[in-house]
Amino acid sequence: MLAGITVSLVLILLLVTIVLVVRRKKRHGPFTKKVSDGHIKDDSMSIPESEIITSRPVKLKDFPDHYRFLSADSDFRFSEEFELLKHVGRDKPCNAADLPVNRPKNRFTNILPYDHSRVKLMPSDDEEGSDYINANYIP
Repeated sequence: MLAGITVSLVLILLLVTIVLVVRRKKRHGPFTKKVSDGHIKDDSMSIPESEIITSRPVKLKDFPDHYRFLSADSDFRFSEEFELLKHVGRDKPCNAADLPVNRPKNRFTNILPYDHSRVKLMPSDDEEGSDYINANYIP
């Protein structure tokens, strides 16, 4: 008798949890989730924001709807996602790109390769800066 009641309570609790999770996902949409812990930090980026929207992978069958969602209101949500990229990588050094011998090789002064992932060329005969090109490896 006691085992039957316990099993019933566990099943009811499990069912309530599943219903709450499904409702929450429907309310926030299938494509994004909000993180409001005040700070997101990992090895590749540090973004101090009070509220950040992080993207999740979009299933192929959901992509047309996702595209329409982002395209609504004159591509407003595309613009929002693009603005979030401003903060990514601001703390990474670009010292090699800022050396006087390498500055003329940078087409744009505001687009520089990060030191940790820059493409390094084979240096030529004792020519300073010959290993530099404005390029990064992309994981």
